[in-house]
Amino acid sequence: MVGFTMFQQVDARLQQIMKSKAPFGGVSVIVLGDFNQLRPVGDKYIFQFNNSYNALVDNPLWSLFELFELTEIMRQKDDKTFAIALSNLAKGMMTLEDINLLKSRIVSTEKLEAVEDAIRIFRSNAEVDAYNTKVLASLNTEGATANAYDFCVGDGLASIKEKVLSNVKNLKTTETYGLPLKIDLKVGAKYMMTVNMDTEDGLVNGACGKLIMIDYGKLQKTNEIVPCRLWIKFNEAKTGRKARSNFQNVMRNRNIDLSLTPIEPVTRQINTRSTNFKVERKQFPVVPCEAMTIYKSQGGTYEK
Repeated sequence: MVGFTMFQQVDARLQQIMKSKAPFGGVSVIVLGDFNQLRPVGDKYIFQFNNSYNALVDNPLWSLFELFELTEIMRQKDDKTFAIALSNLAKGMMTLEDINLLKSRIVSTEKLEAVEDAIRIFRSNAEVDAYNTKVLASLNTEGATANAYDFCVGDGLASIKEKVLSNVKNLKTTETYGLPLKIDLKVGAKYMMTVNMDTEDGLVNGACGKLIMIDYGKLQKTNEIVPCRLWIKFNEAKTGRKARSNFQNVMRNRNIDLSLTPIEPVTRQINTRSTNFKVERKQFPVVPCEAMTIYKSQGGTYEK
């Protein structure tokens, strides 16, 4: 989801790279999207201008684009009635038939077991976290905890270094480039990627799958046994195809299901207020996703 601010940043960065003051550095730009999606969190719509005359003035960058509307619905093409109901819902023009159709999808608490594998969508992160915690606790499967490893880079007083590290531990996942401080791992639970590891391979923020197996390794300093690799079966078979091919020999030697994708920890630098220290975090780029927010679910395709 790209809003006004990110759109401006893309323009500025391309001008720097191309050494040109032309819009987007003179690079041809094609953007795709759905105007019925929610407004970007903490930002304005991409077509809005950042001043008090938003309703009267377009974003100058956005006005450079020409709109080509795609009118054929592909995702729900085999269920025309449902597709029309969703379209009417987005426009705020639902008919009685549309309302009755959506009401027919309501499941009572007593029948929730019938849709146990379905993704739950909630309004807030707090509700999502509570449901994910509940599901993970209910699973009687192999489990482990993956703790992030934070380390400071730079010179300065040890006391300031400790304070910087302490402050980072209080940051939200959205402020640590998608790498959580702690991840509860349970075999059989659903997880979602939070980092763009390899866009060509489909290992991107939002890719979902089920954790099937956990590999463990020993830390050099403490000899502690910790998770070192996750094997995930992604919802889409093409996701992680290249990563799987790189581990073909390992998977065959260990008789690992060839449809599983290996996910290892990644390292990202976290912004801090300190000018002397930079903090780097090493962690698995995943979070539980038995549930997710409405915002996060946008653009995804789910079987249930």
